[in-house]
Amino acid sequence: MSGTWLYRYEVKGIQKFILATNKLKEIRGASSLIEDIGSLFSNALAGCGLDDTMFKTLEPPAAGGATIEVGSEHLEKLEEFMAAWPMIVHLHAPGIQVVQAKVEKQKDSVSLYRKLASERSRQSVELPEAGPLVMRAPRTGLPASELGDEPVDKGTVKVALDPGSKRKRDVKEQDLLGERIGQEYRWLENLEELSHSYVGVVHADANDLGMHKIELAKEQGIEALRDFSEKVGDATIEAVRQAVKDVLEAKQRKDGKLPARPIVVGGDDVTFIIRADLAFDFAVKYLKAFREQSRDRGLDLEAAAGVALVHKSHPFHMAYALSEELCSFSKKTLRGRLNGRTPSSISFLRLTTSLSGSYEDEIRNIWLRTSEDVIGGETDREAAKLLTMCPYTLDEVDGFITISRLESLAKLVSKEEGGEDDKVLPAGVIRDIVGLLQADPKRAKKRWQRFGQVAKDKYGDAWKSCATWFKEAGGEPGNGPWVPFKLKDENAITATPWLDVLTLVHVDED
Repeated sequence: MSGTWLYRYEVKGIQKFILATNKLKEIRGASSLIEDIGSLFSNALAGCGLDDTMFKTLEPPAAGGATIEVGSEHLEKLEEFMAAWPMIVHLHAPGIQVVQAKVEKQKDSVSLYRKLASERSRQSVELPEAGPLVMRAPRTGLPASELGDEPVDKGTVKVALDPGSKRKRDVKEQDLLGERIGQEYRWLENLEELSHSYVGVVHADANDLGMHKIELAKEQGIEALRDFSEKVGDATIEAVRQAVKDVLEAKQRKDGKLPARPIVVGGDDVTFIIRADLAFDFAVKYLKAFREQSRDRGLDLEAAAGVALVHKSHPFHMAYALSEELCSFSKKTLRGRLNGRTPSSISFLRLTTSLSGSYEDEIRNIWLRTSEDVIGGETDREAAKLLTMCPYTLDEVDGFITISRLESLAKLVSKEEGGEDDKVLPAGVIRDIVGLLQADPKRAKKRWQRFGQVAKDKYGDAWKSCATWFKEAGGEPGNGPWVPFKLKDENAITATPWLDVLTLVHVDED
């Protein structure tokens, strides 16, 4: 048999695996296990008899995946490897799932990615299976495999552990991801070390990356993906280092630790847990740095970020799911809006309840809307207004507010609850208006108009700047705190930035 075969694997459920616990030491161990998957792949190939003379690496092995080209004379060994690889990964990091595919190399090398996409839809079996008499780990609810020591005030107690938690504990002293970002850094190991009540879970990844890969494979062949993937990975890690340097270093604790913990930094994916008041600035700095780093490498990529601000006792896996939804919402909303490309953007939310739900279907369309206006005795659902203007963009995009403009409005609001400084607007009054917006928009409008009459004299410069801000955004400050907001070209709606402003100004309030 002549010819060659293309093989690729990708890892599923990385963030879910890492964030199945709220213990930062176990999270550190989980991140280290994920970091080690690339070298595990190389060792597993060799263990199945495929040395580096028998294949060509097209995309370097990493936590997220790898692509290789294998001659048909070695196809049997490749198939033996494919049979063993998912179990090898499972033993290394129980709970992690692998999808893989091989195709005969053809002119249309995109078929590999199409086959891989179909493999992702297959439901994977989680091992070990949980029968009715199986003990479960109380922290994760997964089937337990053994008992481990859990520290308490006076000594330790035995607690049931699932296989994944056991592996995380085995390697909890390793910090491979933290060391890759910078050997000089020490990272947060316990949330109780923070004096702040809230933390931010930041998730970011590149826009339109799949489209770029498919176009590259069509134009230059799948061999070109190796250089592309290396450049994306290099841009990501350098952008992270820049954001750490510019935002986190200045807030280093007295014990030398940074108020953050990296979760995933690989390919174009970035996930961090950060002290809440630094999370937004970190995400914005990363978006700017990633764009600069990608352009320096000739890629010209943009990225999106989602920031979920939650109480530090909130389950991390739920906070991550929300941050990922926020990131995806930004991408979907702005897809193709900047000369056919998706511009860099950010969406964020401070969660003040224990339950979150779907961002777009529940939080945004129910919690973050005003009460429905009643016109002529009938409910007009289109009259309801949004209490957020997310996503915010790095660049000017028609119908959206830039991040810098949002920050300029936030500077006009007092960080002190009293807000008696005549150079800034009182946060307490704005908070009252925001509270009324959802319950009774008509009362909120009257309250806003009364506030505007007083503010002209008492907070002259700040109110003038505020009025200018709304006019430039397309709104009329005298008619209420609303501005037009375009989700789609043909469907303009009305929204207010004030809840977003208060989130930035008072992010760490209980």
